[in-house]
Amino acid sequence: MKQVCPQCATPISRRWLLLGSPGETYTCPNCKTNFQWTGKRYLVSFLAGLLGALPILLFFYFDLKGLSLLTVGLIYLGILAFDIFFVLAVPGQFRARGRA
Repeated sequence: MKQVCPQCATPISRRWLLLGSPGETYTCPNCKTNFQWTGKRYLVSFLAGLLGALPILLFFYFDLKGLSLLTVGLIYLGILAFDIFFVLAVPGQFRARGRA
């Protein structure tokens, strides 16, 4: 699901969705509406960080089990792809604060 501005349907920046910090506001380039994070966004960020830490734990677990680095790397890439999809797909992560 593509995240779009509720005012003008312009796509929201993926950089802000993936790398934005909680205090950072986003301004729609088309209609100049400001957006801020909601409580759902904090939960999504927490879960994404938890999923991001999972490969480190998996590496040490599977390293002790004797699996190859390639196998662990493929598991890591799969979790990372799911993590990015999860952050970009969950609706309701931001709300409009008014125009700039």
